[in-house]
Amino acid sequence: MNIRRSLISAVRAHVALSCIAVMAVAQQLHAQAAPDAKNEALSVVLITVEALRRDHQSGEGYVRETTPMLDAFSRDALVLTRAYTTCSATVPAHLSLLSGLDVAQSGVAYLNQARRPIALDGERRTAAALLAQHGWRTAAFVADPQLGKLSGLDVGFHFMDEPGLTTRPAEELAQRAGKWLDANAKEHFFLWLAFDGGNEPNLPPAEFAARFKADAKIDALLDARGIEPSRYDLGFAKLLQIRMFFPELEAKITPRPEVKLPPVDRDVFRSLYDRYDAEVCATDAAIGTLLAKLDALALRERCVVVVAGAFGQALGDRTQLGHGEVTREQVNVPLALRAPGLAPTRSERLVSLVDVLPTAFALAHAPAAQALATQGAGRDLLAAGFERDAALVRRDWRDGSAVDL
Repeated sequence: MNIRRSLISAVRAHVALSCIAVMAVAQQLHAQAAPDAKNEALSVVLITVEALRRDHQSGEGYVRETTPMLDAFSRDALVLTRAYTTCSATVPAHLSLLSGLDVAQSGVAYLNQARRPIALDGERRTAAALLAQHGWRTAAFVADPQLGKLSGLDVGFHFMDEPGLTTRPAEELAQRAGKWLDANAKEHFFLWLAFDGGNEPNLPPAEFAARFKADAKIDALLDARGIEPSRYDLGFAKLLQIRMFFPELEAKITPRPEVKLPPVDRDVFRSLYDRYDAEVCATDAAIGTLLAKLDALALRERCVVVVAGAFGQALGDRTQLGHGEVTREQVNVPLALRAPGLAPTRSERLVSLVDVLPTAFALAHAPAAQALATQGAGRDLLAAGFERDAALVRRDWRDGSAVDL
């Protein structure tokens, strides 16, 4: 409860004190990004990354170089430092991104609840469905099987490339999306790439694993986060312990409660951080591959590109391991938008992931921008007068009431 109260206070903090400054920045950005009636509509590329902690990006001051490609992208983009997901779980977070609906509006707050969550009834549609009806090409490439067609998130996409039972490697995902771009670069398109990012189990490619070996900086970070390894021996689901700490054992043992695992010590946590950071770095390199493909096809000036974290990862903070809770590490996500004519800057305005595509579509002069911005909670964050005093809405399971955070 104290964590929740502190998060609520942190999210609401600074709004009243900085209202005048935020409004001034909003007016400046809106003027810079104001649509030119003579401009042709731009295509939209949405890149999402699961389990990506904003404070594990090297460009945000992390102690290791994990995200050189994202850092370079951010230098040419509008970076929102106070962006929050709607839910730190895979399906509901992505549904909010793709529809502009928060979890109270969509009713999807848990991992496997979504099954064709958006009815094509003209009242609530995904961004892809709205654009498809205007003749745009729509395609999705997802690494996580949970985001495939069984989730219902394929609604509106002409094509969805999904993995089988196992996660698709980041570089392979980028290469497959690049081939689609080769065939569709001359069309108006909406392309979504969903990377698995730092999701457990972290089993990075060898070339990236070799780059990260825990040192005194990681030891100091673990100490600063108050991580006492022995606390993680008990009180967690056995499968979660295996996937976080001993991923090499997942295929070898059945995670029954009576199964005894090796003790969790400082070296186990050092290994977790090495593997997590290496996985993030591999994802970053794959995003670089996709961005290079856009440049090679001369699409840089014809696309709005968004990079958004879907949610973060606990990594032992607050005595938690994975995700699914409302803590800053899990809900304050990376968000950067790049568009022709949009000046690179950093903004502290409070935004939600539901605002991402309404903003991107407005920047792209897309025909569905108004429809997307009015069907749910999402708004164009560059529009004059945009302001949020809350960025999270969670529905209490006890009485069904919605709570703003």
